Amino acid sequence: MNKQIEELLKYDIIEESNSEWGHQSSCVIPESGLGNKFFPLPRLEDVFDSIGKSKAQVFSTLDLFSGYWQCGLDPSTAHKSAFVTPSGVYQWKRRPFGIASAPASFQHMLTHVLHGLNYQMALVYVDDILVFRRNFEEHMKNLQLVFDRLLSAGLTLKPRKCEFAQKRFFTLVTEFQGRVSRLISLKLKLLNLFQYQKLRHRSEAF
Repeated sequence: MNKQIEELLKYDIIEESNSEWGHQSSCVIPESGLGNKFFPLPRLEDVFDSIGKSKAQVFSTLDLFSGYWQCGLDPSTAHKSAFVTPSGVYQWKRRPFGIASAPASFQHMLTHVLHGLNYQMALVYVDDILVFRRNFEEHMKNLQLVFDRLLSAGLTLKPRKCEFAQKRFFTLVTEFQGRVSRLISLKLKLLNLFQYQKLRHRSEAF
């Protein structure tokens, strides 16, 4: 744990604290203390609609480095995030992982950063960004616009988790290529497996 604390201090993610709150380091920080935020996440239907209308053929997926840690915590409530470790008491300067409202907060922040580009040439889903365009030349220009916005906001990408100028991209349940989407349902696969096992047991009993 001491090594992790040193890393977090080094990158200015936490700071020493004299807060009276002092949660155990393994405890969940109370939502009420950090200010709940509710912001809608994109609907899959809207994502497909935007990509379909653009006739996009080239895609890049961008992943932000330790996304939530790039989202600042309100200084007036930061003392409520204090946690106790063997080496002392610290509090977060950046939004910690594990907070239920963190995805909404990050979605709100990135939507603001990419205002005017979102749904036109880029799509934001929490800490992931999809950039899309009809051809390679336009796509490169759009990537530069997105990079400029992220740079201005002081946001950093994780290069090894980014993919550039691809002919298709994957979401959690969907593969999208050109204007055709193919849903890959894990639930359906599990259901088919369950039905197979059920029939096999019945045949063995017979």
